[in-house]
Order: sequence, then structure tokens, then C-alpha cells
Amino acid sequence: MHLYLYLYSYRIRQLIVPSVSCFVDLGVSYLKLRFKPHIDQMVVKASLRAKLILKSCQSRDPKLLTRAFCVFVRPILEYASVILNPHYKNQITKIEGVGPYGTALFLEKTSGPMVTSISQ
Repeated sequence: MHLYLYLYSYRIRQLIVPSVSCFVDLGVSYLKLRFKPHIDQMVVKASLRAKLILKSCQSRDPKLLTRAFCVFVRPILEYASVILNPHYKNQITKIEGVGPYGTALFLEKTSGPMVTSISQ
């Protein structure tokens, strides 16, 4: 129906304006006014940052790991959340999946051999 929009080349004077499917404005990626590219990129970036915290931090203090998660990972997930406001279940699950994933890894690191020796 709207196929003609993609086949037509727009011009400003003699310059052809390139046709793009995804664009970025203020750090938020859009695709046909959907935020799927931004959410995918945000989840990957936050997950990698959570893994980096776990690999680089030698401490097992839960307060320190929680604070590191809140300082380095949460801002990535919360950036432009007022604009995003995902209403598709799979997008919400992706974003919320980073928190429990990081929390599970943090708890695994903090409860290592100490908890198993106490429970025996």
C-alpha cells in the first residue's frame, strides 16, 4: 500500500536524501516509530556491563555489588524510559530480564562456598 514511499528518492536541490530504515535521535533508536532496536541494544549493553562488574570485582560484599549494579547498569536500562514505555510483552520481558540475571549472578558470587559450608 505505502510501497511507493520507499521507491521514491527525495531530493534537496541536486542532492539525493538517503533512505534509512532506522535512525537515532538523542541516543534512542527508532524503526518505524518502534523502539525495538533501542531495546535490543540497551539489553545487550546492560547485560555485558553486569557481566563485566562480576568479572572485575574481587569483593563478595552484596552491598558493594548491588551498588555497582545500581550505578553502572540501571542507568542504561532507565535511559529514556519515559519515551520508551514498552507495551509489548516480549520487550518488557527483555528489559526486566537483565535485573534478575544480574541479581542471580551477584547472589551466586556472594553466596559461593560460604553458604554451602554453613548449611552442611
